[in-house]
Amino acid sequence: MQIRTHLGRHFDFRIPSNFWMAAVVGLTGIAAFVMWLQEDDWSIFLAPAAAFLYWALAREIDPDHPWTAMTISPVAGAWVLFQRPTLSLFAVAMLMIAARIVVGTTGRRPLLTDLLANGAFAVAIGYTIAGWVGALSLALAMVIGAKVRDDGQRNASFVAAGVALGATVVLTLSGASPTWPLDMDTTALIVVGGLALALALREPALPVTEVDASHGSLIEQSRLHAGRTLIGVGGFAMTLLGSLA
Repeated sequence: MQIRTHLGRHFDFRIPSNFWMAAVVGLTGIAAFVMWLQEDDWSIFLAPAAAFLYWALAREIDPDHPWTAMTISPVAGAWVLFQRPTLSLFAVAMLMIAARIVVGTTGRRPLLTDLLANGAFAVAIGYTIAGWVGALSLALAMVIGAKVRDDGQRNASFVAAGVALGATVVLTLSGASPTWPLDMDTTALIVVGGLALALALREPALPVTEVDASHGSLIEQSRLHAGRTLIGVGGFAMTLLGSLA
């Protein structure tokens, strides 16, 4: 049964970036299996997921340059393979969906079912600091997306409020609220903070990527800038609150 959604997008593996992603994910999965045989650590199988999710996130915030995602994908996979501290992949998925909503890379307004389904997922992962920040990022993305489209704002606002409240309740019940002073990774904080500033302060070039090929509609520069800023702030907040694990 086909699921109706305005946030989904099919994969055409004739596109070099998509084919590269599939190859990297496959090779990372093989490497993870080999390493698992030696170390018996199931967390190593998160590496292929990391390679895919960071590729997908990069494609949302830099759709004009496929090489950005093609570079980040193997680095993300290798980072997890070597068991370096990284953000929760659930949180990365939230940032990717938030970027897709704000930038509008599918060229379509999210359905109410899209908002509800992704909102429920965001609340469910609110038991960690990273998941909570990801949920708040998604809630903000819903409001921003509806505002720039000037339609469906009431539904988006209600769902966004529910996501923010629900994720906060889940975080509180889980007892995972940050403790002071924060246990921060200074190096990661500097790197992510620098990237966040660059994304927020540097206005992107006029996009040339189409979101609606039948009508020749292009991604809007203001939406791309807003999406980059949101992802930068969200990633920095996750790192600041000590969510690297």
